[in-house]
Amino acid sequence: MANRREEIKAELIESIKAEIGVDPGDIQEDTRFDSLEINSLDAFNIFGDLEDRFNVELAYEDLEKIKTMRDAIDAFEQLIDKQKD
Repeated sequence: MANRREEIKAELIESIKAEIGVDPGDIQEDTRFDSLEINSLDAFNIFGDLEDRFNVELAYEDLEKIKTMRDAIDAFEQLIDKQKD
């Protein structure tokens, strides 16, 4: 569902902005988190915000696979889908 995907993307961008102060205009789906200089503590806080917002839990092994915005959006979209099943 495109609306949910856009909601996840918007929440992720807002969380990144709050955590590291980056301009949201600099963030696209293909943006790599390392290019934004997001460290592991930043990532923990950012993804924790999304877990709280969508009431899901991202497994540690999944967290290690997330390299781009698209990866994060896809991961949270899948978690939300599983939750509804």
